[in-house]
Parts: sequence; C-alpha cells; structure tokens
Amino acid sequence: FINKRHINPRYLPEFDLPTNLVATGDIAKALEGCSALIHAVPVQVSRKVLEEARPYLPKGIPVVALSKGLELGTLKTMMDVVAEALERTSEENPVVAVSGPSFAKEIMD
Repeated sequence: FINKRHINPRYLPEFDLPTNLVATGDIAKALEGCSALIHAVPVQVSRKVLEEARPYLPKGIPVVALSKGLELGTLKTMMDVVAEALERTSEENPVVAVSGPSFAKEIMD
C-alpha cells in the first residue's frame, strides 16, 4: 500500500503519503543518501534495529527518535539506547527525541 497507493491503511489511512516515500525492509537501501534518520520503531526492538543499521549510517547524520518509553530490562531512554546501539557519540551522530502523548497525526497535519 505504501509504495503503490501512498497510504498507510493501518495507522494513518486518512493521510496521503509523499510519492517519493518508499517502504523497504532493506536497511542499507533505506539509509542510502539519507540526510537524517527518523527512527520510529517500538522501543523494545529499537536496540536491535539500530545495531543492524550501524554499518550503513554515515557519521554526521542526525537521528530523530520518535519512539516513546523506556527499554525494559535497562530502563534506558531512547537517547541512551540510540547512542549505545550505534556506538557513536553525539558529535558523530546527534540524537534528538520527539515526545508527547501521541503525535503521529499532529506531525502529518
């Protein structure tokens, strides 16, 4: 649906997505030529996904964490999880977190 109809019927069916937005399961392809990493993955799998992304994420690219909550087991925030999983300093890949009660629709508006 995302690649053909440019909608996300499960989470944001009322919004049209940009035609240049492409869904992929290939992390290397997704990060190719990126100018920022928008990380919108559930906290509990974030560390694993970021560790897989690490070799493909160029230094200097900012990471915007949209996931909310603490990592179970460590009780770490996304700011800490991102830095640890990427094994990078904030100078190498700056990290910012977007927070609030629920913001998906607000961002789309």
